[in-house]
Amino acid sequence: MVNAVIEPSKDGYGLYFTTPSLDGITTFGITLDEVKENARDVIKELIEVYTENNEVIPAELTGLDINDLKITFKLL
Repeated sequence: MVNAVIEPSKDGYGLYFTTPSLDGITTFGITLDEVKENARDVIKELIEVYTENNEVIPAELTGLDINDLKITFKLL
């Protein structure tokens, strides 16, 4: 499971992950649905980078089907 915090701003919604292995990873969306979809996309891209560089994928992301990924969102 992955945890994330969504913060509203005047231009939309910012999101940052609170799962330690995703520290520093952020994204943005105009709507709540968009920022949630962008969160999935950024994790998918991160897994692809780890794989392409033959790096160890963090345990929270290992063996996941991105479509079944459970993200807990907290809206501030």
